[in-house]
Amino acid sequence: MSWLICKSNDRFCAERRLNMIKKGSKLLDALPEDAKAIYLKEKEDKKREQSNGQKVLRRFAKMAKELGFVRKSNWFSREQELVAHVIHFHKYTFGSYFRMHVCIRVLNDSWDKIALNGLESSELSAYERKFEYGDNEESIVKCAEIMLEALKEVAIPWFELNTVEVLCKPDSPIIESGREGLINAVNGKPNIEYIQNSREKLGLTE
Repeated sequence: MSWLICKSNDRFCAERRLNMIKKGSKLLDALPEDAKAIYLKEKEDKKREQSNGQKVLRRFAKMAKELGFVRKSNWFSREQELVAHVIHFHKYTFGSYFRMHVCIRVLNDSWDKIALNGLESSELSAYERKFEYGDNEESIVKCAEIMLEALKEVAIPWFELNTVEVLCKPDSPIIESGREGLINAVNGKPNIEYIQNSREKLGLTE
């Protein structure tokens, strides 16, 4: 079994082992005891890592709520006029790290998905390098606090710069369907279904 060549503390190899076990449910029973022990430990470590990641997001959600943001899964949004300010966190599979996306969703956007294009990722790189947590409360708290710093110091100023007037321009940072939907809304031609869909996807419904 070539996957055993990987060292047990290698995150990429550990992920590969876990995936292989999932694809072959009988493989675990066929493993020697030492290999089975490695797998079971990695599985438990992964569960704990995911659980701690949720603790980070819950703590961030509590602090971001004071700024008007509501949580739905890994999405944090607040409604402002005709748009929603959106923060999304991607949890990497290979370790206890997050990536932050900052974007604006036009409520009247006809596109069914929430586009993640928005603020350039380079603007967040200094913060994202610290979006890491460990297996202790101190690291979980620190990660959530740095996320909040990024929200306050980078994301919110970017949201404030991108007014409705700016978003309607051809060089707007939002996708074309969003820009068209915004122009229609400004001109008094909103589509109630589009708006309802946007609110539901972001958890902005009452």
